Amino acid sequence: MAVARGKKAQALHLALLTSYLPPPRRRPGPLKVTRPGGGTSLPPPTAQDNALTTLVRNKAQIPAPLLGIAVWNLLPHYTAQTPALSELLGDVLDLDFDGAQRLRQQHPLDALPPYPDRFVLDSRWTTDVRSAGTSSATLEVCVPRPFSEMRHIVNPTHWSGDAFFWESIPNVKVPTVPRQQPGSRQPDPLRRTFRARVNLPSNQGSKPQRVTIYASIDVTPLEVALTFHMRRNAEIEFCEGSVSARKEEGRPGATRITMHRVLRLRAGQRQQHAILQYWLHSDIVCLALPRRAG
Repeated sequence: MAVARGKKAQALHLALLTSYLPPPRRRPGPLKVTRPGGGTSLPPPTAQDNALTTLVRNKAQIPAPLLGIAVWNLLPHYTAQTPALSELLGDVLDLDFDGAQRLRQQHPLDALPPYPDRFVLDSRWTTDVRSAGTSSATLEVCVPRPFSEMRHIVNPTHWSGDAFFWESIPNVKVPTVPRQQPGSRQPDPLRRTFRARVNLPSNQGSKPQRVTIYASIDVTPLEVALTFHMRRNAEIEFCEGSVSARKEEGRPGATRITMHRVLRLRAGQRQQHAILQYWLHSDIVCLALPRRAG
């Protein structure tokens, strides 16, 4: 898959973010409207229409699972199908417009769309908490892959696979801990400080910001977890979070991944919670899901 760079990457970044923004008050579909003095024309395109067009034109440069999330987010904006919407639904999710609308209504709490290859067993957002200008969200995903294959996701070097948000992340090795006898002493957390770059979607086309991250990694035979705190910079006032992978109880060969993040951006950022949800989705796609959805 080709990766967009520079201004084109930022345009895709913004198009994906737009799918998380609230729908306009009224979106009747591609109906004609009457002009003053007679005649008809299509209504002006919304931000969601423009985002959809951008996604269709550049779908080869976006991981298919992330593209599927974007089109799933855009469904409530439409009461009638459009060529662009139908194309993405068919290509990524193997659904037509009516079938997608029915499935979305039947599973309103799912955090991810119904990918045709069933590489997600279940997904959910937990209750969002916002206070004092801060947004918080937790994303849980269970995947049909053994813990031995998924424990590596807490290693920050794998975050750089999320080319939209992360850059220049070093390798932080995570040790393997064998099964222990009951009552044996757990290993001490690994503490690491590292530098990276974070690229938030911006209409101003801002460059990736340098960040310093303080991390702690806990390792047990059946779970690995990384918690982190990010030093503030020109765009981020406060950011902390965690990512964990643990063997799923009662589901042989399955792993549950949980991502939690708290974010407060500098003044004037009205899209903070949308950015937070998009960031978590982008990270989970990078770390836990195949590049192709079907």
